[in-house]
Amino acid sequence: MNDATAEFVRAYPDKLIGYLSVHPDDPGCLDEIERGVQDLGLRGIKLGPNYQNFDPLGEEAFRVYARAQERGLPITFHTGTSPIQLADLDYAHPRHFDRVAIAFPELKMVLAHMAHPWQETTIAVIRKHPNVYADISALFYRPWSFYNCMRLAQEWGVLHKLLFGTDYGVSTPQENIDALREHAVRYLGEGTAVFGAVSPAGLLAYLDGLRSAGLDSQAAVADENSLVVSTWHSAKGLEWPIVVVHGIEKRRRAEPFGVGRILFDLDLPAGKRRPIHATAQPSALFPHPLQP
Repeated sequence: MNDATAEFVRAYPDKLIGYLSVHPDDPGCLDEIERGVQDLGLRGIKLGPNYQNFDPLGEEAFRVYARAQERGLPITFHTGTSPIQLADLDYAHPRHFDRVAIAFPELKMVLAHMAHPWQETTIAVIRKHPNVYADISALFYRPWSFYNCMRLAQEWGVLHKLLFGTDYGVSTPQENIDALREHAVRYLGEGTAVFGAVSPAGLLAYLDGLRSAGLDSQAAVADENSLVVSTWHSAKGLEWPIVVVHGIEKRRRAEPFGVGRILFDLDLPAGKRRPIHATAQPSALFPHPLQP
């Protein structure tokens, strides 16, 4: 398997980074890691404790983690549910990787799928450990669950710890991109969610993407500490704006994502919603549409 991966990566060296895999119970697993790195040019490790049936907190697994930390190799773990009856769900629970990160603080880890359906635990783990991340692969299959975990990730300030993933070959990269855009349009159109960016430039780039998906968007810098955005879904004929203040506080300047909040009383009917608070009236901030 590792040789086949390396061969595939060599065919597209400018686009692909290859990961190796080993079984921690294999007496030769450390030698295989060295061969994968030195001879095959592979640059990370993929492990699935529930599929490979090993204890992620076991002594054998810890020797793999120690070697990965020593060699600077990131590890992506399958975490979360599985349709396989004999795959032990407890081995894939994200709480275990809190203890792994405590034991190996320099080891970079990615918890795949945000360990769905245990996304809240994943958020707690990636929030406290600088070198632990999660990816969002496979989450769009369940839109309501995906929306809620992203809302919680924003609330807890860990959006910058989430990586794009595709769950390929269950779904393709383009299918994931299209699904993310569809969800953004759906929730923005309903006034239920806006994900913030830490800088005006970053958010304007995000709005460009929304426009290409059918959203009309306007934006302006209200002051040095905030960006006010007005967006609405023209395709649905909604005439009320979603007004959002995206804070760019100094303590968040190093993070690629910050916190945005929707300034509407969402208990009111859509046609009667009015901003609860804004730094200026939308008409004053947005006299003309923002040009791409």
